Amino acid sequence: AEGGGGGGGGGPARISYERYCKTLAGSFSRTFAKGAYVFKEGDPVDAFFVITSGACEVRVAGPDGKERLIATLGAGDFFGETGLLEGRSVRAASVFATAPLEVLAIDRKVFNEVASVHNSSALSTSMRERAEARQRARLLKVFENMSVSLSQRRRFGKGAVVYQQGSPAQLFYIVNEGELEMSVNKPDGGSVRVKTLRPGDHLGYDAIFSEVHDTTVTCLSEVELTEVTKEVLGDAFSNDRYFSTIFEARQHLREGQLAAASQGEAQILPMMARAAAAGDGVDYSQYESLIKEMAPLEVSHGEAIFQQGDPPEQVYFVSEGQLECEYDPKLDSRAKKRRPSGEAVVGRDGKPRVVATLGPGDHFGETAMLEARKARNLTVRCVTASCVLRAMSMARFSEILRQRPELHFTVQRAAQMRTNQRIRNVVASAADEDLRVVSFAPGETIFRQGDPSDSFYVLESGEVEMSLVPASEEEEPSAPVPVRTCTAGETFGASGLLPGDNVRRNTAIALSPVVVKVMPVKLFKAMVREDGFLQAGLKASGSYVEARAVSELDETLDAEVQKAMAR
Repeated sequence: AEGGGGGGGGGPARISYERYCKTLAGSFSRTFAKGAYVFKEGDPVDAFFVITSGACEVRVAGPDGKERLIATLGAGDFFGETGLLEGRSVRAASVFATAPLEVLAIDRKVFNEVASVHNSSALSTSMRERAEARQRARLLKVFENMSVSLSQRRRFGKGAVVYQQGSPAQLFYIVNEGELEMSVNKPDGGSVRVKTLRPGDHLGYDAIFSEVHDTTVTCLSEVELTEVTKEVLGDAFSNDRYFSTIFEARQHLREGQLAAASQGEAQILPMMARAAAAGDGVDYSQYESLIKEMAPLEVSHGEAIFQQGDPPEQVYFVSEGQLECEYDPKLDSRAKKRRPSGEAVVGRDGKPRVVATLGPGDHFGETAMLEARKARNLTVRCVTASCVLRAMSMARFSEILRQRPELHFTVQRAAQMRTNQRIRNVVASAADEDLRVVSFAPGETIFRQGDPSDSFYVLESGEVEMSLVPASEEEEPSAPVPVRTCTAGETFGASGLLPGDNVRRNTAIALSPVVVKVMPVKLFKAMVREDGFLQAGLKASGSYVEARAVSELDETLDAEVQKAMAR
């Protein structure tokens, strides 16, 4: 859609003086006589327009070929931005001057710099939100113009799953009431938010473009949805070019959001939604009460929430904005102690590097508590115009987790997956020619607990079971305890490769046909020698799963002892 508007939501947008000057430098005034077109459907998308005086109409071609009115605009309104925001090359609608019209036109390049999703400024966020609202309203209007029934309404309770990833896609939905969470499940078992859905939003685009859903949608409150069947949606898509154009653009935008989410790190709320979709009982109130108790915090661009080496004092959740996690090898005293005198940093330029980017729904700062560290191993900095967070003292956060085992497990699991992903990102930087590809048949042992450590592994396909035999004072050895199952994209085999450790602490067995990339021990050690962050992450990753396995074994033994005593 190419129409515009003003007003609506969020308070005044803020724009820096530098960006304001850049916007003015890239803009120019244009006038149009009554009855003239500013642009027509099919014209190139080349500018964004703000009306300084006059009036115009946004028109689209209906199924019968005749133009129909979509919106009426006046001074202060804007139009033409949705084609730019959605990355389209041609206009989906026409804009017609109904009175002498004067506009301020901003060319495509300048608009993309000012309003791009990547800068996340208040101005660009506000503009995208308004464009989203107009697109939602116009889709509803198209349905109404085509006499599509919107009377099929359905209510869902809090915690209910509307649909889950992989289920058949049969319906398209419009949100009437309530709030929902859309999330995507990653191959490593983590789940990440795609977006939060509110009244007026749409979901279920897979009903046109796919046979199955590629996300999971869970109700965060009582919800009412309007359902549109796949058949009705298909008729609208086939018979109305404007509708199909908008729908395709919305799907393209959604695919971008999904791709971006798939690169994100595991988050607590989406992981709870995943558990709910699997049929597990989930108590969202535990998460909600945690968030409510946290204090709001706003930081500006470039400001560090904490710095590498600082004592851990608080845990943070991200509400708005974008942050980067930086690791600086120069600040890592452990790396300095490990490096022989005069030896250069292997594969590093010695400069700080970004190990992760965080956005809404992400959380950080809790791994210092989970790993019992006394200092931060990263600097976290706001990289957008501003960042809105929620914060809680480490002591209070720890107390809450002790009181809520389900939430504690989810937080710990998310932290483990986040660490694993960061390890994979570092390993992925190694040259492929340095790695050899090896295959294993189902049931074949890759390595055993106690074997000499000689390689690190990246799992390309298949599943690998990691198990260990806990230490025991009994003469009879304990049975192996399954620790975790690795899937494609994960790494394993760090045990025995870290300083002071040269034998395997677990066993790896192929559960299915497996293909791995094998990193020789020399390359692995060279990669982590100067990287205190990576080394701490590898240790923590192993300790999480092993500690849990031993704990579960102890619980099983305790239960057996109690049964024996009861006899």
